Amino acid sequence: MLRSHPASLPVPRPARKSPKWIALLGLVLGLGLTEQATAQTPAPDETPMAQRLEHWAWQPLRATQPPPNGSDIDGNPVDAFVTARLRALSLQLAPPAPPHELLRRLWIDLVGLPPTPAAIARFGNSPSDADYVREVDELLASPHFGERWARHWLDLMRYSETLGHEFDFELPNAWRYRDYVIRAFNRDLPYDQFVREHIAGDLLEQPRRDAEGNNESVQATAAWWFVEQTHSPVDAMQHQADRVDNQIDVFGKAFLGMTVACARCHDHKFDAIPTRDYYSLFGYVQSSRYVQASLKEVAPRSPEYQLALKRQREFATLWLQDAASAAANPEQQGGLNAQPDRDRSGVTFRPEDTVIADANDPRSQWYISNDAFGEAPWQGDFCTNPDADEPQLRTLPGEFWLSAAAGTQREGTIATKTFELTHRYVHVRVAGDHSRIKLIVDGFHIVRDPIYGTLHRNIDNQEAHWQTFDVEMWLGRMAHLQAIDQRAPDLGDPRHNRGHYPEHCWLAIQSVCNSPHKSHPETEPAPLTAEAGAARTRKGWDHARLQLAKAIAALPVSPTIPAMADGSGIDSHVYLRGNHRISGGAAPRRFLSALRAPDKPMPAHSSGRLELADAVLAKDNPLPARVLVNRVWHHLFGRGLVTTVDNFGALGQLPTHPDLLDWLARDFVSHQWSLKHSIRRIVTSRTYRQSSRQRVAANSSDPNNKLLHRQNVRPLEAELVRDALLSVSGRLDPKMYGRSIEQPREAITNARGKPGRHDPRDGHGRRSVYLAIRRNFMPEMLLAFDCPTPFATVGRRNTSNVPAQALALANSALVHDLCALFAKRCIDHSDNAAQRLQFAYQLAFARMPRTAELERLLKFVQSPKDGWHGSDELTTWTDAVHALVNTTEFRFRR
Repeated sequence: MLRSHPASLPVPRPARKSPKWIALLGLVLGLGLTEQATAQTPAPDETPMAQRLEHWAWQPLRATQPPPNGSDIDGNPVDAFVTARLRALSLQLAPPAPPHELLRRLWIDLVGLPPTPAAIARFGNSPSDADYVREVDELLASPHFGERWARHWLDLMRYSETLGHEFDFELPNAWRYRDYVIRAFNRDLPYDQFVREHIAGDLLEQPRRDAEGNNESVQATAAWWFVEQTHSPVDAMQHQADRVDNQIDVFGKAFLGMTVACARCHDHKFDAIPTRDYYSLFGYVQSSRYVQASLKEVAPRSPEYQLALKRQREFATLWLQDAASAAANPEQQGGLNAQPDRDRSGVTFRPEDTVIADANDPRSQWYISNDAFGEAPWQGDFCTNPDADEPQLRTLPGEFWLSAAAGTQREGTIATKTFELTHRYVHVRVAGDHSRIKLIVDGFHIVRDPIYGTLHRNIDNQEAHWQTFDVEMWLGRMAHLQAIDQRAPDLGDPRHNRGHYPEHCWLAIQSVCNSPHKSHPETEPAPLTAEAGAARTRKGWDHARLQLAKAIAALPVSPTIPAMADGSGIDSHVYLRGNHRISGGAAPRRFLSALRAPDKPMPAHSSGRLELADAVLAKDNPLPARVLVNRVWHHLFGRGLVTTVDNFGALGQLPTHPDLLDWLARDFVSHQWSLKHSIRRIVTSRTYRQSSRQRVAANSSDPNNKLLHRQNVRPLEAELVRDALLSVSGRLDPKMYGRSIEQPREAITNARGKPGRHDPRDGHGRRSVYLAIRRNFMPEMLLAFDCPTPFATVGRRNTSNVPAQALALANSALVHDLCALFAKRCIDHSDNAAQRLQFAYQLAFARMPRTAELERLLKFVQSPKDGWHGSDELTTWTDAVHALVNTTEFRFRR
């Protein structure tokens, strides 16, 4: 009991670190603190930065060789490194795993599915080394390989199709990134190219394209945007700082195995990463922008694009000739309007106006994504939709960046440079239909009510007009203006949050200025619109219209994907103690100083991410290769050579086999950064193929199996549990790619952000990698089996053994449905109960049942005269196979 003290008496204070004092404080505050609360965060390392650089991870890859005293079994150097360490403790590798166990292990590790009956029959009970290698090669060539290994990578990128927070807004077309990763792994894309595309795929001079011409490289940059974001933060700059922090954290851990984000508020307390390095990286991201990038953009200089522009001008010229003729004969005008002077922009800027960009000024900086706006402003007349019953010839004064010159189906984004909001008003001269403009302040894209709604404007006026933004709340902040003509909605789009904009929309933008005046600059009267009227009766008019429509239709309509786009080159400043309001001096963009990257001036009109990618993949940077092969080892053994797969720094674990790690990294690079090569190298080793059975003597010398005296037993990941159930039931649909599968209606709570569509309980039989990953609506079965919530890089999933898992397998309606299909598959296989059980065991465990197991289950399915407790045959067999999938043998990989 606590007692009060007279005010005149000092309150007795126990020792500062007294466990009793901490326990007492916890009791008072209701924190439940105990003596364990005395565990402190390690004291900061006072080692100078120069000495921290001696840490093993920063050192170049060593040219290590397999030790001569190791056993280089069958010519695989992996075994030489491992057995040399084992011999030092008088240990040796375990015997080879039984064939059925080895086959199931291989299938689970490489394709994430239990082996098929055909594979079991092919592999046999005494496979040769050649049989084993052939099985490895077939699995590496399987399209299911990419599905399995893509899920590992998606964990690193914290892949999610929504933004989380309160409304869980969708990230439109995010699922296309998942498909990109699957394709990349299946084709064994060199890892250095894979990394380069992730960092700067939108900036490559020659992006990688598939057979259909889709831009594969730009799709990788979607990974930057799988970051949790909130709507209407009070401080947009703080939101930007938090968002970029997450992006840097993922970048550092995934590609470098370093906790770079720990240097946000101060020099890293343990690693050679000063705060200035963190904010140097901050500038690369701050200089980049969110867009929906086209997968198949058409180069504006291409013959087909230029043909569409040519046909547009020909049609307009013919139309205007008719207009001139009609003007000479007013009685035959037929509704055709005379055209005023088209050579002037009609805008008169005032001395106080700060012109940010103007289409009539070739010195203006514009940042264009996709192909809709072409490569130069448009001047003259244009017809937005020649297929319409009553097409219109539109005219805008002066030059405009126009998204409809090559047809309204073209999509794109055009943006200004980043500028400081020095005046209260931003005036934008635009025209368009079903399009929008956004003022992006401090990189904040989710512009909607209650705070930012005025920064998002829908453009539904096809005549040139002004849109005015009142930015009094954000004076002094950095911003840029985005003009968007795309079907995909914006982040948190208040108008089309769940749907798409119409196909036949267009946008034109001419001028952007920042002004102290509430009124926009003066303009001349806008030209009038010319309708078809009598013009369509003229000779050649209809032919010209059809030619234009044909040229427009020949241009492919491209889907889009969230991606990075370049912006103004910005060098951030250090935020003292992480406070964005207090500057600690400039931090020019550059790579980590610990890796001795040369200080090169970054481009002023570009983010510099391409230069960043070059620095990451420099020959003298040992981290990307080391980190990747360690991840491969982790996924094949359940434990990396460096256990802390995302942290190679001072607080991470030392490698158990440093020579092997460097040898694998060099081997990986020398074989063109081939992931499949490294996997093949490891899984063909005797180290991988050894049994997982424990031996008392070996366990006493190596209790945690750090030296790999046996294989490791580990539970199947969440997705593999579901996929295994689909596989044994025969319900698995091998279809690849496409939109994500949503949860069934009954699995979704009535909450904000819930998905608008639903799919069947079994997800049409699609693999779990295709399930929709929504931050606020994660699939319950995946969560039960330790699928991580996508907020940060997870290179090593948590593993648990909790009642929820047993309950899910015992009671889930999905499991019951699939077990019924599993039972029917066994019944259809044979009329003989023993053969049915043998078939069930093969599907579930890749082996035949032992005598005792067979006898016990035969009693279960045969003893009751009318079935188990009077149930019918299907129910009895459903219960039997349900028991099999509830075993640890089904749930674990040995």
